[in-house]
This record gives sequence, structure tokens and C-alpha cells, in this order.
Amino acid sequence: TPPNPVSDVKCVMNLETLYIEWKAPVDPCPLLYEISFPTDNDHTIVTEVTKASKKNHQNGFFTITAIDEVGNRSNPISQDFIFTAVLSDKLYTAPNPVQSKDKTFKIFFFINNFNKTVELSIYNIAGQLVWEKKYSDLEKGEHEATVNAFVSGVYIAKLKTDKIVKSHKFAIIQ
Repeated sequence: TPPNPVSDVKCVMNLETLYIEWKAPVDPCPLLYEISFPTDNDHTIVTEVTKASKKNHQNGFFTITAIDEVGNRSNPISQDFIFTAVLSDKLYTAPNPVQSKDKTFKIFFFINNFNKTVELSIYNIAGQLVWEKKYSDLEKGEHEATVNAFVSGVYIAKLKTDKIVKSHKFAIIQ
């Protein structure tokens, strides 16, 4: 019998990379996962783990198929994805809202110019600083920071560069 399909497929896209995670079926446990991108010349990724990433600037969809040790294939699970163009400096969290059961979340930021100093900060709703990271000599482009999740609540991420200050409101929920 074929394996059950994967479940809880999550997509996170930063400016040029698609990150995909999913839950493996419990019984029987598959040996491999095939992620296929039919809209991108049928590009295929085969992996033994429950996550994959792909750099791309093309919108489309993908399918994930679980494959067991004798080659039986599950029904494929499909999901659409859309990349958005970035026209200015950008700051966002993924996912938003953050689930507190997730141990970490990501802050993505894109800067349009070389910056001597960049500060990334997170404040709770009372205005107290709860996390901060400082960078020096960052090139133009996309960057990300991984942050340990906090208690449930509303937070403000702040990006300060040589030229701009941006903020982004996000939530952590239980």
C-alpha cells in the first residue's frame, strides 16, 4: 500500500528563496520525499528530510509526494506560491503570527544600499527591548536573523540602517 500523504505543509518565502516544511506521515514512514515544480521546467528535489528550499524568481506551484522503501508513492499534495518584487527596504517576520510551539522564527530584511551599521531590534508592546542584533558593513540585498520565540504577545521589530528606520508589528500566539 502507498504511504499516506504529507501534512501541515508550510511555505515561507523571503525575497528570492522558497522554504518548505511538512510533517511526515506516521505509518508507514516514507523513505524519501519528492518535491516537484511543474511550472519551473519540472525541477525536482528529492530529500530524506521534511524540509527543502529553492531559489527562484518565478511564481508557480509545487507538489510533495512521499515514497516508501519499495517505491510506492503517496497522493501528491500541491501548494501555490507567489514571489513579490521588492522595490524598497523591507522588514518582515515569518511566519506571522509566530506559533509559540515553534522554538524559533525568522526576521527577514532587505536593504537597498551598503550600510556601515545596521541594528535589528525587537520590542514588546510596552516598549521594552527584548532582543537586539547589530551588524556592520552589510551589503545591499536580503538578510535574515533567527530569533528564539518569546511568550505570547504583540511585538515590534525595528530595522535601523544608515539611511532608514523601518518597523514591523507581529504576534506570537499559543
